[in-house]
Amino acid sequence: MFENRAGRVLGAEGREVGTVYLEEEELRRRSTPRWWGVLGGWVVEPAIHQHYWSSDGSIYEDAIVYGEGLRRSVGLWKASQVEVDGVIRPVRWATIAESEEVRAWMEGRAQD
Repeated sequence: MFENRAGRVLGAEGREVGTVYLEEEELRRRSTPRWWGVLGGWVVEPAIHQHYWSSDGSIYEDAIVYGEGLRRSVGLWKASQVEVDGVIRPVRWATIAESEEVRAWMEGRAQD
């Protein structure tokens, strides 16, 4: 059984800027896009017409995320942290092809 989780996305000043939803089963069913953003243990697919990564790891504007089996758009403007289950985690960016951590997470081998 796959878990459907939600977390608050926090900006650089610690203010809430959005909510992230993730359904692992939905991600596993999809073909892997070239770029995925990793928010702590969360995987987010940026909309391809925008730029979502920067040299300081900030996230800009809207990102498409998957939750409850549906595509959802949430505002993630310059988000730098995500809070999941009361734990604040840093934002990280990676590509599936280059990151063993992301591959492991997608394959269910990584521990949150």
